[in-house]
Amino acid sequence: MIEGYRRGDPEAVRAVYREFGRLVYVIALRIVGSTTLAQEVTQETIVKAWRAAERFDAGCELGPWLATIARRTAIDTRRREARRPEVAELDEARTASDVDPAFERAEQSDEAWAVRAAIDQLPADERDVIRLQHLEGLTQTEVADRLGVAIGTVKSRSYRAHRRLAAALGHLREGIAVIREPRSGRRRRERAGPFMTTDDDRISYLAGEPDGAVDEPDERARLDDLRRLLAEPAMWDEPPPGLEGDVVSVVSPATGRPRSAAVAPAPARSADVARHRRWARPLLVAAAVDEPLAMDVRATQRYPDAAGTARFTETTSGWRIELDVGGLPRRDDGEFYEAWLKDDDDVLVSIGTFNDGRDVVLWAGVSPISFRTLTITEEVADGDPTSSGRRVLVGTLDADD
Repeated sequence: MIEGYRRGDPEAVRAVYREFGRLVYVIALRIVGSTTLAQEVTQETIVKAWRAAERFDAGCELGPWLATIARRTAIDTRRREARRPEVAELDEARTASDVDPAFERAEQSDEAWAVRAAIDQLPADERDVIRLQHLEGLTQTEVADRLGVAIGTVKSRSYRAHRRLAAALGHLREGIAVIREPRSGRRRRERAGPFMTTDDDRISYLAGEPDGAVDEPDERARLDDLRRLLAEPAMWDEPPPGLEGDVVSVVSPATGRPRSAAVAPAPARSADVARHRRWARPLLVAAAVDEPLAMDVRATQRYPDAAGTARFTETTSGWRIELDVGGLPRRDDGEFYEAWLKDDDDVLVSIGTFNDGRDVVLWAGVSPISFRTLTITEEVADGDPTSSGRRVLVGTLDADD
C-alpha cells in the first residue's frame, strides 16, 4: 500500500484514507472543534504525508506517522484561526495563564487515536450499546428501550464490548485469580500478583455499573480518562462521505505534475465525456501565485437570490478555496452541493462537497489559473460520482488575475 501511496495511485490513496481517515479526522476535530476545519486538516494531513512519503520507512507503521502529522496540522490550524479578529474577541476573557483546552486535547491525541481504533473494531451491535451508554448517558434499561431488545441482551453486549475495549487498550491485567466459593457462589479475590482488583471489577467500573470498584488510584484515573474520551462527541463523529473523493482528487491529479513550469496540455475529449468526469489526472501547472485570487459566484435560475465569493490561496498542499455563499437552502438527508473546477476544454475536477454555503473550505489539486470556472451543483448520495449538471452557482476567474 505504501508504495502505491507514494506514487499517488488512486486505489492506494483510497486504502490509506479508509484505514486511517476516521482516526485522523477524530484527532483533528478534537483540536480544532469544527467539522469544516477537521475536514480541512484531514485532507491536508493525507496530502502532506503523500508529499513526504519518500522519506517514510516502509518497515514502520503508517498510523503513528499520520497521527503526528495530523496533530501538528490541527494545532497550526487552531493557531491560525485564533488570530482571526472574531475569534480573538471571544478569547478576550482568557488570561495569559490559561491554557487553551484544544492544546490539552492535543496532548491526548495518541490516546484518542487508540480509543477510536478500538471503537471501530467493535461489532456494530456492541458499538451501538457503548455509544448510547457513554455518549448519550443512557442506563442499560434505557438502551434496551431505545434498541428494542431485552435488558439481558444489552447487559451481555455491554460486558463483551467493554471487555474488548479494556483488553485492546491495555486495561486488563494478568495474574488475578477470581475464585467462587462453592456454596454461596459469591466471589472473593486472592492476590496472585501486585493487583487486588479483578478484570470483572475493571469492566464493571468502565461500564459505570454500581458494583464496579477499582482500588488503585492510578488505575482508576486511567479508566476515568477512558470514560471521558468515550463520552466526547468528537470520538464518535464521522467524516462526510465525500471527503474520501476529495482526498483522492487532490493527491491523484498531482502525480501528473510536470517538474518544469511549462503548462501540460489537457487531452482532447468530447464535452459530453468531460462534463461527467469526477476528476482529471493531468495537473496544469502555472507560475507560483503570491497573492490570493478571488472571484464572485453568481446564481443560476434555480436559486436566483443566491450569490457569494470564492477566495483561492496556493499552499504547499494544493489550493485552498474559501467559499462563502448566501441564499442557498441547506441540503441534508443524502442531498448536498458539490463544487467543481472546469478548464477551457470542459474538463471537470471535483473539489469537495458541502451542505451549507456559509464558510466552506475546499481543496483543489489543480490550479484555478488553468481551471478558471467554478461551478456548484446539486447532488444526491446515489453512488454516482459524476456531475448531475444541476448548476446553482457559477463563477469565472478573470484571465488577467
